[in-house]
Amino acid sequence: MASCDDVARPWLLQEQQHHHGFAYTHGVLGRVYALQGNDEMNITYHNICNVYRKYNNTAVYVNPGKNVEALELYDKCLAIDIKALGEDHPSVATTYNNIASVYRNQGKYEEALVLYDKCLATRIKALGEDHPDVAGTYNDIAIVYKNQRKYEMALELHEKSLAISIKAKGEDHLSVARTKYSIASLLAWRQVELVRAGVYLRESAAIYNGVLGANDKKTIVALMSAGICERGAALVRAGGRVGTWASLQWASAYAPA
Repeated sequence: MASCDDVARPWLLQEQQHHHGFAYTHGVLGRVYALQGNDEMNITYHNICNVYRKYNNTAVYVNPGKNVEALELYDKCLAIDIKALGEDHPSVATTYNNIASVYRNQGKYEEALVLYDKCLATRIKALGEDHPDVAGTYNDIAIVYKNQRKYEMALELHEKSLAISIKAKGEDHLSVARTKYSIASLLAWRQVELVRAGVYLRESAAIYNGVLGANDKKTIVALMSAGICERGAALVRAGGRVGTWASLQWASAYAPA
């Protein structure tokens, strides 16, 4: 019986080194060898696979001082993906998203928005308007708008994302919790609709509790933040002013959930 290596090698030899499938096939072979207990071959094939994958994965973890290197890797990845898969492939959209995120981290918001828009258009065309990846892109764009102080635009996109996530994954999914938390944090920072913010935070905490447990940091932070919003709302109802109190309280409690 021919080994997996014998079967796959003729196909590999026909591929260009930078073909998208080249990396994928080496990854598959690595997994097969792992199942066969051949650790040496498993490591070899995964190392080859990672030569490609590093273009699109390494940059995700670099520190801000490495943004130039990150963009160089992503640009290489983008060129390979477009040549191998075409401009309308979801992998191309993912790379647009990754490059946009680097620009966002650099504070280059207009450049980020251009690429997030390309990512969004590609994902909608390839996956449909109700796909979870589309919801993720709406959230990413909303973060840019929030950083630009375009709060209403940010809120609108977070709410679009929330509707898609609920439809695609259900009420109790972590992505729903994250988006509800994002909406609540936006409302709380603006010191508006504190009651609504508190409700969303309680709902977010309930999801985190159900999936991650009561002692998880995300559960605790969401509950603590809900309490702060509820205290602020109570002050307003009593005729007081939230003002500096809410800003300080929220800043001391806030951590991305």
